[in-house]
Amino acid sequence: MLAACYLPGVLAAYLQLARGTKYSEFPGWLDRWMKMRKYLGLLMLLSASVHGCLYLLRWVDRSPAEREWNEIMFMNAGVLGFAMAVILGITSLPSVSSSLSWREFRAIQSWLGF
Repeated sequence: MLAACYLPGVLAAYLQLARGTKYSEFPGWLDRWMKMRKYLGLLMLLSASVHGCLYLLRWVDRSPAEREWNEIMFMNAGVLGFAMAVILGITSLPSVSSSLSWREFRAIQSWLGF
């Protein structure tokens, strides 16, 4: 789902490069997709939250002796990915993004988002 948030930006950039100008309009489907990226990101965050809660219920149900090393690594990677998604979601809120400079906002979005 995260790819559905970032893919239209990449497609738009390639379309602008192919056309040789950034002033031409995008096709209707790409324009609508670009406008709904924030909502797709929020849906991604919601589905990641539900997935994390369900996996935590499974994780708590087992004793530490039954867990294998790959399960622990998957849990750590999931927690790290979820933390990055939460940071991206918080910084995309209008109240937070307005308090950040363009340089800070771009750094967070480019380092964590892509």
